[in-house]
Amino acid sequence: MSFIKKYFHKILLLSCIILSLLNLINCWIFKIEYVFLSENQILYIYSSLAQVIGALLGLTIAGYSMVDSKLKTLSETDTTITEYVEDTRHDYYISLMYIIILSTINIILCLIVLAVYDNVFNLLAPFSMTETVIIFVYIMIELIRFVCYLNRIQ
Repeated sequence: MSFIKKYFHKILLLSCIILSLLNLINCWIFKIEYVFLSENQILYIYSSLAQVIGALLGLTIAGYSMVDSKLKTLSETDTTITEYVEDTRHDYYISLMYIIILSTINIILCLIVLAVYDNVFNLLAPFSMTETVIIFVYIMIELIRFVCYLNRIQ
């Protein structure tokens, strides 16, 4: 368990970078497309995706502020667990930063898709379309880890 806790974010970032590079190579060199979306589908999917990510980000930040204040008061009332609580607060903060950064990147990529979806010869549109889905999966993995870690504390 300690190995997973220690290297989780490094493995997550490395796999995200590898998939992003494969996506870039596919969009630039091979140009393999399996899914063809109409204009309405593109507009609906990527505007909804940006809204869902924004809502999840807001809920996560609100949940973090509640958990952090609860952990602070727990640390102040019982000095024997202060070190454990500080480590837990640090882990939550790191996890929140990953969620915020990935969510911001994903929302920006969704907006890029909405801005350049009709330009057929553009490399940016297919890359951004695939990249938003890849990053969304990583956001969900990090959110699940965030919530499961919260349940383990209680």
